[in-house]
Amino acid sequence: MSIKICTTNQWNSQDWASYVKNFNYVFNKDLSIDYFKIKYFGSYIGYCYHSLLINDDTGDIVGSCTAMPYIYMRNKISFKNILVVDVFIHPEYRGSDPLSLRRMYKKLSKVLTEDGFIAVLAVPNATAYPYWKNVVKWKDVGKINYWILPIKAGNIITKYKFINHFSKIYSWLILLISNISYIINTNMKPFKYTLIETKEIIDNRFKYNYTKISDGDIINYYRIVNENNVKTAYLIYSRENGKLTHKSLRKGVFHILTKENVDMILYIGKLSLFQTIFVKVPSRFEPQLLPLTCDLLTKDKQYEDLLDINNIDFSLFNYDVR
Repeated sequence: MSIKICTTNQWNSQDWASYVKNFNYVFNKDLSIDYFKIKYFGSYIGYCYHSLLINDDTGDIVGSCTAMPYIYMRNKISFKNILVVDVFIHPEYRGSDPLSLRRMYKKLSKVLTEDGFIAVLAVPNATAYPYWKNVVKWKDVGKINYWILPIKAGNIITKYKFINHFSKIYSWLILLISNISYIINTNMKPFKYTLIETKEIIDNRFKYNYTKISDGDIINYYRIVNENNVKTAYLIYSRENGKLTHKSLRKGVFHILTKENVDMILYIGKLSLFQTIFVKVPSRFEPQLLPLTCDLLTKDKQYEDLLDINNIDFSLFNYDVR
């Protein structure tokens, strides 16, 4: 087994075929080569970085750690940042070297540092989180919050089906209140760290299976997913003239309520503005932990405040698990 550091534009046909085959096997997906080409070639530099675990006998990719480049802003200064995604090792190759993933990442981070990237961000799942924190030594930034508007609460808490009627009334009352309260429209407070949203990034992020709502200066994107028999609308992107506002949230939620038959609407990320639509999901009811973690590649101490969740605007828009 060997580790290869490369960029997407260096992959050959065997790389693409073996990567997609083993990715789909590990994650029980059915994604195409074209899907990954659009995703990985869609970064602002036209490619991603990869640390690949190679079966030396066959030349197949049996593990990978992918780094997607982005431009972030710190106050008004831009810098190069990385989001780590699509990390996997085929089960047949995990037992022989439990530190292989650590070695894969360390070789990758060395190249990223040399190429001037400031930090690496990632949201590992519950299984991977202890490994990245304790073995690879990523730092905690904070927990990403869930916000909910329940529409058919009885479908969420199945033993209380009778509350569906009441939760439907609740959701429409909430929308009525928001119709009145949005006269005092509020914007998301500015964060020290934000992702620069270009048309190319937005178009690439919402290439597949998303619904766009456009109403003048307001744009929303959402996706409907069946989560354990709960039909869930994820409101992923909501902007009015480029800013998340109470009015943009209301427009998105109103469309979903009137056009889609869903059990609940979720927003995942920061909602640091006055709004009357979503309520924060208590920690004990969150479907899964969403820990934002970071590896600071720079020695410049001014970026150490990136390790505080209150300084960064990070939501489902920043990473594409939904």
